[in-house]
Amino acid sequence: MPIKWRVVDPDYKDKSGSSQGKLLVAENILTANVPYYDDWKNNRTIDGKTVYPNNYMHSQIRAYLNGYKYTGYDTSSSSNVEKTQWNNKGFLQTAFTSDAINKIITTKVDNAKEQMSYDGTNGMDERYACDPTDDKIFLLSEKEVVQYSKSGEAYNSCGEGNSRIRITTDFAKANNAYQSTTNVYGGYWWLRSPYYDDSFIASIVNSDGDADKGSAVLNGSDGVVPALSISF
Repeated sequence: MPIKWRVVDPDYKDKSGSSQGKLLVAENILTANVPYYDDWKNNRTIDGKTVYPNNYMHSQIRAYLNGYKYTGYDTSSSSNVEKTQWNNKGFLQTAFTSDAINKIITTKVDNAKEQMSYDGTNGMDERYACDPTDDKIFLLSEKEVVQYSKSGEAYNSCGEGNSRIRITTDFAKANNAYQSTTNVYGGYWWLRSPYYDDSFIASIVNSDGDADKGSAVLNGSDGVVPALSISF
């Protein structure tokens, strides 16, 4: 089934300030069973820095979206290990033709604290933010999902008609995605923002559209709603 996309910004600019064409976000929850990160207990040390489980740059979900390798943690040896299950076979490579991939713009994704939290501060722990990433596919941040919501919808607003509600596809349900039994609501879906005060929690949008929520990084029932920028 073709993926439906919603144009949320017709003149999107990334962290570099460069025009990125139009910003598109998937209209539905496309899949699940891809945790934000696959270990909720252990930090990693990468390039001499402590990397927490809710770090987006080194997350499993970013690797899945773009078909990257990522640095995981092996509990049996208590050491880092390179994980390759999504290498060149992530969402980007399986959902698009090679011609389509060439048309998707590589976006410099802003992962700073000011971009990750909806109001630029809101008590987020600086340690959970990370450097910018260069990606063709990415998740919205908490700030962006509020910015691109329907006019007047606050960060914690929710209920029938909320523009952040995403219905779960049959494919996503088959991959363990949650779908509310209330007809007007949808499923939970990941944002790229770490949660404020817990390194094992990442931000999500709730089934009723509330963006003031978090979920354990290991949770496989939270869905994937990809974003990308393209010129057309």
